[in-house]
Amino acid sequence: LNAGGTHYGNLLPGRRVRVSITHPTGGADHRVFTGQVTDWGMSYQQMKNATTQLSATDRMVDMQRADISKTTTAGTSDIAVNEILNAGGIVSREIDTGDETFQATTFTGATCLSAMNQAEDSEQGAMYVDVNNAVVWKSRNSIFSDTASNTSQATFGTAALPLTDVRLDYDAMLIRNDVSLTRTGGSAQTADNSDSILAYGKRSYSKSSLMTSTDAALDAIADTIIIVYKDPRVRVKEVNLAPQANTDLMTQALTRKIRDRVTVEFAP
Repeated sequence: LNAGGTHYGNLLPGRRVRVSITHPTGGADHRVFTGQVTDWGMSYQQMKNATTQLSATDRMVDMQRADISKTTTAGTSDIAVNEILNAGGIVSREIDTGDETFQATTFTGATCLSAMNQAEDSEQGAMYVDVNNAVVWKSRNSIFSDTASNTSQATFGTAALPLTDVRLDYDAMLIRNDVSLTRTGGSAQTADNSDSILAYGKRSYSKSSLMTSTDAALDAIADTIIIVYKDPRVRVKEVNLAPQANTDLMTQALTRKIRDRVTVEFAP
C-alpha cells in the first residue's frame, strides 16, 4: 500500500510466486514451490512492524476454476489429456505417453480438473503438479518403468541417513475387494475376492463414465485392482527428518520428488 515502495502496484493477488531454498553448504538453489498468490494477508499490530502472511495455490486451483466444453480425440490417454489441458488454458505440463487407449469423450461444462480426474481414473495412472507448477501426467506402468520410481533414490534409517521418527499404518483404508468399473457406452466390469470379503467385510470400489475404449481393458484393470488391494499391508505413512543434521540429508530433503522410490530401514 506504500506508493513509494519498490514493488508498489505489482504486489497483487494472482501474481506468480516462487519459493527456493539455498543449500547451506552447497550453495545451490532448490525450487520447492511455484504458484499464484491468492492473498496478501496484512496484519497491523500497534507499535510493531506490519507483517504479510502470503497465501498461494498451484495449478490444481487453475484447473478447478476453468470450465471446458470439449470432445477429445480417440487414442492413447496422453492425447485426451493434452486436449483437456489445452481447453482449460493450462500451458505448463509434462505428459507421459499413455498405456491405456481412450475413446472419444465429450465434456460439457465440466471443470478442467474433473475431466483430468476422470482421465486419471480411466488410465489408473497419476496426475499432480510439480514444484515448477507444471501439470504432470504419469502413465499406469510408469511406476515400474521410470528409473526414479523403480530404483531406490535414497536409504533412510538407523544405519543410513538418520530419521527422527517413522510412522507406520496397518489399516483397512486401502482394501478393495469388490470392484466395478464402467466405461461410457459399456457394461460394468466386476471383480471380487471372497476370502478378502470374509476377512474384512465388503469394501467396494466403483467408477463409472470412464474413458477406456473397451470392456476387455476395464476387466483387466478390475482384476489388477483386486490383486493389489485385496489385503492390508504395513505401509510407511510418514517419516520425519532433521535436514540440518548433515549435508546428504539436506540434499535429499530438497531434491526428492513425488513418486521417487526410497528405502526406509528401522529397528522396532
